[in-house]
Amino acid sequence: SSTTLTVADGLTLTDGDITVPSPHGIFIGGSGTANKLEDYEEGTWTPALSSGNSSTYDNAHGRYTKIGRFVACHFTFEIGSTFAGGTTQYLIAGLPFTRADGTSDPSGSGFAHFFNNLSTNTNSLTMRVDSGQSVMYLSGTGGDHTGLNVNHNCLQAQSDVYGSVFYYTNT
Repeated sequence: SSTTLTVADGLTLTDGDITVPSPHGIFIGGSGTANKLEDYEEGTWTPALSSGNSSTYDNAHGRYTKIGRFVACHFTFEIGSTFAGGTTQYLIAGLPFTRADGTSDPSGSGFAHFFNNLSTNTNSLTMRVDSGQSVMYLSGTGGDHTGLNVNHNCLQAQSDVYGSVFYYTNT
């Protein structure tokens, strides 16, 4: 059977949940599939260097929001008194979802809104998430960088990077 509820001047729910059975949904601004609100999720994730597992962290945490295929990740990443060093490029790993691997999806990107105690002179840090990846590549500008990927000699013990990155996932 089918039931229609028509409400004039708004609807207030004082207790309880609204459950919409699949394949039905909630539509905002129209009835097309592009207007369907689905797959909303919030959670936490832990950023970590993708190499140099012996590094310690004074603070490493993140939060994400996923709406449909769009993912917004925010993080705080502070290297502790032990830094693994090495000779490879360091990537920040641990993103909660893998970036979409389709050619029609834009590259994931982001920025550091705060960074401190880097071992090289840097004016800004940006991040990118490549196709099919769940790691962030750091790029620096100004000072000792010219838009190149930040490598192992940029980070050091007690380096701090706080930022956000945005991308699309396949699911």
